[in-house]
Amino acid sequence: MKKRLSVLATVFAGLFLVACDVDDDTLSYVNKSDQSIYIYKTYSAEQILPPGEEYLGRVIYPFYKSGRFQSFTEYIYPDFQHYDTLFTTVVSLDTIQKHTWHVVRRENMILRRDTIPLSEAYLKSIKYKIEYK
Repeated sequence: MKKRLSVLATVFAGLFLVACDVDDDTLSYVNKSDQSIYIYKTYSAEQILPPGEEYLGRVIYPFYKSGRFQSFTEYIYPDFQHYDTLFTTVVSLDTIQKHTWHVVRRENMILRRDTIPLSEAYLKSIKYKIEYK
C-alpha cells in the first residue's frame, strides 16, 4: 500500500512539474503597471484588435487584475516554424468594461502595440521578456 501511494505521489509530482514548466523559447509578457490589461496576440500586422468580443477569450479574468498580483505574467508560445513576427496589443480592461467593443476598435483605444521579431538573436537580447509599465 505504501509503495502504491509513493508511486502515485511521484506521478502527481511529475505531472505538476511538467504543467508548471516554461520552455526556453517561451516569451513572457509581464504587467508591471498598476492597471489591469488584456494582451491580444496575432501574427497579422493588419489585425490590431480582434474583430469582435467573441474573440477576446478570457478578457475579464481575475489573473489580469494587477491589483491582486504585484506582477502578472502572460506566457506566449510563439509559432516559430510558420511566422517570423508576433504582434501584441495591450488594452485596458477598464476601457473594455466601459465601452462597447465596436467603440474600442473604431477609436483604436489601445495602450500599446508591440512588433516582436521571432529571431533567436532578438529574443535572447530581450531575455525572452517584454515588460508593460
